[in-house]
Amino acid sequence: MALSDAETQKLSADFARALQEQRDADAIQVAVTLLSSGRPKEALEAFQTIGAQFPARRALAAMNSGAACFGLERYDDAIRYYEEAGKLGVDSQAVKENIEEARTALRARGGVQSDPQPVASSANPGMGAPAGGAPRVFYAEQTQTMEAAYHNARSTFGYFWREMHWERRRIVKACDIAHAKAAFWDYNPNEGVEHLWMEGIEFDGQMFSGTIINQPNYLRSVQRGQRVSLPPGRLTDWMYVIGGQVCGGFTVNLMRSQMSPEERASHDGAWGLDFGDPAQIQLTPTGSGWSASGGEHPMAVNMAPKLAEQLQSGGLRVGETDAVGWTLLHHEALAGSTPTLQVLLQFGANRAQRTRHGMTAFDLAMSLGWSSAAAMLRV
Repeated sequence: MALSDAETQKLSADFARALQEQRDADAIQVAVTLLSSGRPKEALEAFQTIGAQFPARRALAAMNSGAACFGLERYDDAIRYYEEAGKLGVDSQAVKENIEEARTALRARGGVQSDPQPVASSANPGMGAPAGGAPRVFYAEQTQTMEAAYHNARSTFGYFWREMHWERRRIVKACDIAHAKAAFWDYNPNEGVEHLWMEGIEFDGQMFSGTIINQPNYLRSVQRGQRVSLPPGRLTDWMYVIGGQVCGGFTVNLMRSQMSPEERASHDGAWGLDFGDPAQIQLTPTGSGWSASGGEHPMAVNMAPKLAEQLQSGGLRVGETDAVGWTLLHHEALAGSTPTLQVLLQFGANRAQRTRHGMTAFDLAMSLGWSSAAAMLRV
């Protein structure tokens, strides 16, 4: 039976309370109800959040995320989720059968799924950085829809977060702008969504937060200046500016790609920025420091020897936690900083130590798709 808008609204409120009160079983029940009642899109977001917030439920979340993707006719994504569920211990026969069903449906479509979307693992809930290297430019010639722009922003969010990590270390700040955009609605996304920019972005491997800097046009549940915390699937863009160089801005560049040269120049002038070619989106700044860093952040490369000196001298203690219960290993893992992670591990950092919300350094690296860092941190 399909859910009414009022019923969906109530379930959304129940789900939010279950998350806040750490009631995983109740959160799962809501997500299952959404999935079985013809709301696969909402169910997918719910299971992504469950997998991120409740590590013990990752296998269940991955399997049900696959089912939700199947309902959305996103068969490639369903296969990836099912494969992850198998790796997490779900019955191999059930996984095999579901994968074959998705492959059959995909072949019937000619090998193309209906709507390419971000594939989030239970440890990587919709955000990350491309694995297997660190490209500096995202080629967006094939980006033709806003949904695809949202996907591209989520899949590269790790680059934004890495820069924010190092910006905090700088004595003289370098970022002129550092914003992320998210989708907001009052009660039901089917009744209208606004995409609002935020500043002061934080990310803990499970949820991201920020302060809204736009005044909503018609929403009543949020307002400019409000601090909000959201699941990663709600992220729709990110952008930072260093030395006049714009990095990110996927939705901005999609809109620019549809403008005439004159309109584009006027748009960029209003921002006071040169966004460049809308089909070649910078993920990192250019410059000699980046060229020589081998894909790592230049500050990570330069910081590693100094970190070793501080640990050797006793100026820093490798296992010490900060005010939120994180060690240096946790912070460097979330930033995907392999040079500093290597130093910390050499000095005996504990891979198994967890944050207050239950994530290891490996979990944090995986939450943003830092595969090289994750490989170093697997317990």
